[in-house]
Order: sequence, then structure tokens, then C-alpha cells
Amino acid sequence: MAAYYMAYLKSFYPSISNGYLACGGTVISNRYILTAAHCLYNKEKTPYEKTTRVEVYLKVHTVKPMEDNRQPIVVTGSNIKPHRNYLSGGLPNYSFDIALLKLSQDLPSNYEWIKLFKPVYQGDLTAVGWGRTSSSGSTSATMQQVDFQVGTEEECQNSWGYLYSHSYQLCGVTPNQSTCQGDSGGPVVHYNIDYQMYSQVGITSFGHADANNNALCEMGFAVYTRVSAHYQWIHENSCYQADGGLCPNWAQV
Repeated sequence: MAAYYMAYLKSFYPSISNGYLACGGTVISNRYILTAAHCLYNKEKTPYEKTTRVEVYLKVHTVKPMEDNRQPIVVTGSNIKPHRNYLSGGLPNYSFDIALLKLSQDLPSNYEWIKLFKPVYQGDLTAVGWGRTSSSGSTSATMQQVDFQVGTEEECQNSWGYLYSHSYQLCGVTPNQSTCQGDSGGPVVHYNIDYQMYSQVGITSFGHADANNNALCEMGFAVYTRVSAHYQWIHENSCYQADGGLCPNWAQV
């Protein structure tokens, strides 16, 4: 899949000297990147430490080393927009694990961005990212993809209990076919045969881990933020003409 709508993100924090946390994202308009809210916080700090700078790399396939000496677009300050309900009482609420990054200038008018899938979806999806290819492996230098089946509400609830809200989230139920650490913020997408294009159904949020926070990706049942549940929030925070950028017809049935 030539996912030219993908973005590779590096989030920097004052407490991490010469380091960053990496995530994925998607270009949803000529001015905005969609990602996960948890990609913008360092959870090793109490209270959670919000990033001060995000570097956005576009149209890259290989990220280690970064191909073609690609230069990032830098996003800072109020242009880093996690959902206001993500940190509730200082603790993360993953039902609202969604965020926007506003670029400093418009992308070219012919730039490829992804449509957002508005209806509730049940079926096969494809996840894209640079995460681990196995629980014990390292993050991938090149973009990877994996296909899986979306679970029913009962299947996802049985796996996650109170951490799962079917109204705001979906999960994958195919063993050994799952996202892993490093895929956070990236998209899960559906290929629409009628329109011959991909549209984004979810955002990679979290998955199973052991007591020492080691990934257990082969279990499947990773959880994804449901884009359709946040359609209005995305529109209100990125689509107004006064805020810069265009207002694309996001809904792709």
C-alpha cells in the first residue's frame, strides 16, 4: 500500500534529553494531521508531560535512517491539540485518544490526504505503521501493514472490560494479526471498492502487555479510537475557514 497520506511523528519532551517518542498520523486536510492523544504525552512523568514540539515527516517509507534527508514540519504550542477529555482528573481516558496537529502552512492543493469514514464499520481493516513486527522485536525501519477482523462489542468487552467502550472504540480479533508498540497514532483503514480508495476508520490506541509493560501483540485485540465517534470534534477543531486550511468532504461511505 502506497500510503502517501501517512505521517511519521517525533514528539519531544523537556525531560527526555536528546530523545523523542515516535508515532504515526494521517494527513486529513491541507493543514491538519490526525493522531492519538497519548502520542503527545510522556506518561513516565506525573502529571503527564505534554510535548513541546512535534516533528512531522511526510511521504516517507523508511524512517531509520530517515530517507532522502527529509526535513520535518515543526508543530509547537497551541497547534498541538489533544482532545480536551483525554486527561480526565489527570488520568487518561482512552475513549478520547485522539488529537490534531495544525501545520504552519498549507500543503500543496494536489497533496493526497485520506478521507474519514463516517458510518460505524464492522468488517476487515488494514493497519499501517512503523511499529514492532513482533512483541520481542524492535520497531520497523520501513512502513508495514497488517490485516485483521474487527470484533463484535461482546468480543472486545470480554477482552478489555471497563477499558473498552464500543461507542468510541473498536478492536481487532485476529490472532497474530495486530498492531504493536510503535504503531500508535497511525490509521486503520478500509478499502472502498466503489470509490477505489482507502478511508480511515480508526486510530491505533493501545494493546495487551504483561505486568512489566512488555508488549503482547500476538494476542490481538488491540484497541483503536473510532473516528466516526469524533467526527464533530474533528470538524470543530480543524475545518473552520478562519482556522486556516480547507474543509474537505471527509465522509466517505
